[in-house]
Amino acid sequence: MLKYDEIPPDLWSLGALVFSFLGVTMKYRGCAWFGALFAVAAWANKRTHDADTKQIFTGAVFAIAGLSVNAINSYHGMQARAREAGASAPGAETRDGL
Repeated sequence: MLKYDEIPPDLWSLGALVFSFLGVTMKYRGCAWFGALFAVAAWANKRTHDADTKQIFTGAVFAIAGLSVNAINSYHGMQARAREAGASAPGAETRDGL
């Protein structure tokens, strides 16, 4: 079992990159949230002598991108499904009246 001092310092940022990348490419909302949590943990646990700020920043940007892609996709997907189902679906009205 690894002790806390034996854990590689970039493990949190690597987790942030992996989960955020899965959130962006596969559009998994849970992975994007895990990526955001790992990015926050990487920032909170960074050590000054061996911190790789660029990798932490990249993980955070991927996490934000994954969350925004999922939010935009779910909103526009909801509108597209409502248009396919016709105006009988609740919330099918759009701003431009289509």
